[in-house]
Amino acid sequence: MTRAPVTIFACFSIFYLVLTQYCRHANYRDPTSKFFDPARAYERKYTVKRIQEADAFIQSAALLPTEPALSAHAPVMCIGVATIETLANKVLGYKKTDIAHVKEWEDGGWYRNRSIFDYTYLLNDCYATAARYIAMIEDDTLAVEGWYPRALLALAHVEKQMEYRAGMQWVFLRLFYAEDLFG
Repeated sequence: MTRAPVTIFACFSIFYLVLTQYCRHANYRDPTSKFFDPARAYERKYTVKRIQEADAFIQSAALLPTEPALSAHAPVMCIGVATIETLANKVLGYKKTDIAHVKEWEDGGWYRNRSIFDYTYLLNDCYATAARYIAMIEDDTLAVEGWYPRALLALAHVEKQMEYRAGMQWVFLRLFYAEDLFG
């Protein structure tokens, strides 16, 4: 009779240990989890792989005989990246009249104003391309494999849903979730 509680406790203990180990393995990258492990979460395995792929892409692009011809049609998507200045179709600079404001914001620690200004500048330039969609992204999004096809699939899904909602408009589509947005 006394074996039943011991057996139940032993089974529960084994189950609990296995479940704990599983949670440690499955949730070590989630900053909201009790199992978050910064030493493992910030390993650069994926980053190193993507850097190698980017280097290979750049080397193969250097072997192309000519620059690709620009299309006569409006682009499907204008992609604005406020944080890089290389490998772009167009690099925007500040107007001379705006440089004083930007410098004042930087010196005063008003980086949010600078970011808003940068994104506004990019949005205006993207509007001028007459692209069907505008994507404002961070440079790390470029490192996510397959983000562009996924974005196009998500947009196709939104368009399909909008067919049933005549007269309604939508403003933005969020593809990625960041822990900064927890509120």
